[in-house]
Amino acid sequence: MAGLPLFSGLEFRAVILVVMTIIAIVYVMRYAKKVKDDPTKSPMYELDLQRETHLELNLEEHPFGLGKKLVVLAFFIAIGLLVFGTLKLGWYYAEICGLFLGLGIVAGICDRMTLDEFGNAFAQGMGDMAVGALVVGFARAILVVLESGNIIHTMLYAASTVLDSLPGVVSAEGMYIFQCLTNYKIPSGSGQAAVTMPLMAPLADIVGVTRQTACIAFQLGDGISNIFTPTSGYLMASLAMAKIPYEKWAKFILPLIGIWYAMGAVFVAIAHIINLGPF
Repeated sequence: MAGLPLFSGLEFRAVILVVMTIIAIVYVMRYAKKVKDDPTKSPMYELDLQRETHLELNLEEHPFGLGKKLVVLAFFIAIGLLVFGTLKLGWYYAEICGLFLGLGIVAGICDRMTLDEFGNAFAQGMGDMAVGALVVGFARAILVVLESGNIIHTMLYAASTVLDSLPGVVSAEGMYIFQCLTNYKIPSGSGQAAVTMPLMAPLADIVGVTRQTACIAFQLGDGISNIFTPTSGYLMASLAMAKIPYEKWAKFILPLIGIWYAMGAVFVAIAHIINLGPF
């Protein structure tokens, strides 16, 4: 959409990846040490005490025998089929759902589950997913309202007119902030690119920002908040499955998001200063 060569700017993005990953590792390790020293420091401490289910990790009562090994093997085969199907056969939701449904049936057979055991396990799994499915629907409903009411397009136009009047590095940072905010309304990376980049790419030419810098601003703005934005269906579904309230997750992840945002602004500024190209 920006007309850039494939894999251009790869080295710069690799540096961003390494730095952001190191920051995340340090953050999580410090948090883990803090909770290990004092479990009450965890936002989930009180809720964890009230958990109705507990993981049973006694290998003597639940040996990792042939059946479970076959289940693991079936899982990896399914992942291989998933990759092949999506890349070569154009699989999408229907095919992927069928694949994992089949995996569940094969897993039950491999583990020698009775029909009652399989039915109960399947029902329990569906029950755990039900809340997540509802949350995904609500998150999608928000996007439908924003898109159908042309609210997103109005906001895009207003933002582009503001950025058009700003100089150099300020425009680059403005693009970055704009992409960060847009991701809360359009959590889909491809969707956000389709909506914003046709405006941001030519706007970058006008204000003297390289298109590569505009892409960096988009990728950072789109990527950082994906593990925080409440309109992200897969995030809300994951939290629902793990039974982690969103406010607890936000309390844990917000400091890391803030650090990432600050580093993202630094990288966008560097990209502009060095005229990251090829253009």
